[in-house]
Amino acid sequence: MIKLGFLGGGVDSIAGRVHLIASEMDRKFKVIGGIFSKDREKSKRSASIYNVKHFDSLEEMASEVDMIVILTPTPLHQKNLKEVLKYDVGIIVDKPLLTSTKEAKDLDFKDKFVVVTHNYSGYPLVREIKALYENNILGEIKKIKINNKKIYAQRLSYVGELGFELYIKMNESREIYNLIVGKGKEFNLSHCGMFAMDTMRMEKGYLHWGHDMSPEENQYEAGLKFAVSFKKNIDFVGKKAIEKIKNEKIKNLNLVSWDYWISFSSRLEFS
Repeated sequence: MIKLGFLGGGVDSIAGRVHLIASEMDRKFKVIGGIFSKDREKSKRSASIYNVKHFDSLEEMASEVDMIVILTPTPLHQKNLKEVLKYDVGIIVDKPLLTSTKEAKDLDFKDKFVVVTHNYSGYPLVREIKALYENNILGEIKKIKINNKKIYAQRLSYVGELGFELYIKMNESREIYNLIVGKGKEFNLSHCGMFAMDTMRMEKGYLHWGHDMSPEENQYEAGLKFAVSFKKNIDFVGKKAIEKIKNEKIKNLNLVSWDYWISFSSRLEFS
């Protein structure tokens, strides 16, 4: 069991509870405590609600965990990484890693384990899809070659347009990236940031786990009833509850746009 400590992700933050639940779903990780807010009392409150330990310092937390998960707002990631990199622990950072490549140049990742997570590995849906793929029910992921490098390609998209996801070996990723960017100039290829992706998926009406929906919403509220089938002669987990819910009056999750900016203080808890 890998012991995790949270930096950020308190009960009042936008995704704290989601990360807590997701990190323990595959039973390979255990959150034992954290520094959930720069405000000590808020941090202690979150620790009490999560039923885990509150740490008073990064040094204390690093001495008791295997990995530290950085869940603070993105503008604070570089500062947090500089501090956590001083300790002999693995580091998991909520996406995106940093706000710019310039920030990355000021950090020394040599001989350090640092990864960006989407926290999906333990979700039952992911395990089901993995099983479908392994049994060749979904069909195979295509293997292609770019510059004689073997790459896995999937035709899918989260932004509302057809696209590809490419899975590339880490030590070959820079070469492939530069090649695609160079060849793409004649097609007016441009870069797309995380916030642009979020805007496009919202325009398409795609919901985002952890922001638009959470464990507090059911499939009908989230517009995912197509993913539930009662034709199966299986008493799957949650079947009785969802059968009861489907005939009740429910709230509907809808995406709306505003003509002005709204600041959510709970997400900016560490600012």
